[in-house]
Formats: sequence, C-alpha cells, structure tokens
Amino acid sequence: MNPTPLVVLLLVTPACVLTEAGAPGLARHAMASDTSTTKYGTFEVEVGGSSDPGQHQAYLVTMKHGLSEQVEIYADWSVYEKVKRVGLDDGEGIGDAGLGIRHRFWENSQGTSTALEGRVAIPTGDEDELTGTGSMGWFGSVMVSQDFEGTRLNGWVEVGVLGDVLEDDTEMQRNLAFSMASNLGEELVGYAELSRSFGELLDPAYGTLGLGWHVTPHTMLDFGVAIGMNNEAADAVYFLGFTSNLGILGAQGPRAGYDGGY
Repeated sequence: MNPTPLVVLLLVTPACVLTEAGAPGLARHAMASDTSTTKYGTFEVEVGGSSDPGQHQAYLVTMKHGLSEQVEIYADWSVYEKVKRVGLDDGEGIGDAGLGIRHRFWENSQGTSTALEGRVAIPTGDEDELTGTGSMGWFGSVMVSQDFEGTRLNGWVEVGVLGDVLEDDTEMQRNLAFSMASNLGEELVGYAELSRSFGELLDPAYGTLGLGWHVTPHTMLDFGVAIGMNNEAADAVYFLGFTSNLGILGAQGPRAGYDGGY
C-alpha cells in the first residue's frame, strides 16, 4: 500500500482551520492521549466500535470522571469482541477491562501543556477465544500538547509491561504517536495521527484520519479509519462512536450546574 496520499492529508489537515473556537481534543479512538481531562466534577461516557473486516470486531465502553481541574480517572471495558481464529470457529465474548488516571501537571500561557497517565489492563476476556490477553498489563505514558488557534498538536510515548513485572522474560510494549486535531467549522473537528507499536511479535504502524461532529454542545459523534502503514498492520480498521458529557451527577464539583461543552 502506498502511504504517500495519507501522509499528504495528514500534513494538510491542520491548515484547514475555519473557526476561532478553542483547540479541540483528540479523537476518541486515537492511540494517543492528549493533556485534556474531563471537566471537574462531571462524568463523561464514550461508546464506540472498531472493525477490521473479516478479522476483528470490538465494542468498547469508557466512563470518565473529572476528579479535579487537572486530573481525571476512568474505567473501560470491551463489552463484546469477535475474532477470526485460523482453522477454528470465530472467537466471541467479552474482552479485557481497564482502569486509568491522567494528570495534567504543567501548562503555560502559550498553550503548551504536559500530562502523565497510568493505566492497568485487567484480563476479563477469554484467552482461548482470543478476546483477551490472559494477563495483567501495566502502562505508563507521557504526552505534550501544543494549542494554537483552533488547532492542537500532540506527542505521546507509552511503555507497558504485559504479565509479571518481576519476571525477566515479561513481554514489553512501547507505543509512539504524533497527533493533531483542527476545527473545520463550528461543529466539525478533523483529526489525524501517525502511530507505531513495538512489541515482542509485531510492530504495526498506522495512519489515522477522521471527523468529529458536535451534535450538541456536549455530545460528539465521530468516525475514522486507520490505514496500515507496514506489513505488520491490518489493511484498514474502521471506527464509529460517540462521546457525551453527562454533567454533574449528585452534589459535587465546584459549580451548581453544567452548561456542556468540551
């Protein structure tokens, strides 16, 4: 597959800023995280599906909470997966779950910010069905975001351990991504990402493009496609889902109400 057209689109996307709205966050299904956190005191839900046609389907639900102005906590769970197994019937069932925390610990008046994130993958899926890894995963990442007028650039690095962290032969995983998002109008956000994973068996690289649509001030629909950039990646993975901020649930947070927005 010739990656040149995808790279050209990736470079052109941030130039298409047609609004003076604030810098947008990254896509729900981007590999990278950026430094934005869920609004203090509010809860946010993300629901989405991904499909590598004929190979793998997954449906993920994520719940986030703004613990403070700079910290969010979250939980996610792959509620259903279907995986092709060579010589066997397709594997089906629930996938793995996860818990995480992200802390934006530094930001300045020029739009630069930095955050740390830690997450734990919990093996709730079935390893025999290929819907789960069968082992705990421990991940830590650092990210730096730079906001311009209606555009956000983001760099992200993650290191993970799959299994017993004290064993010498424990599988290591490293992930890198460079992402950008731009306002394309009052209700549309365009995003792009180049990413690569480095594991014990595969080192897939992807280029991702997509759009987000603000259906309401606090609900966004998104869709996108990740194109494989090397022989170890899938040809294409398609994404569709939505994000909605549910506001403040109960008597908590710094405000008596919430007006939505991102």
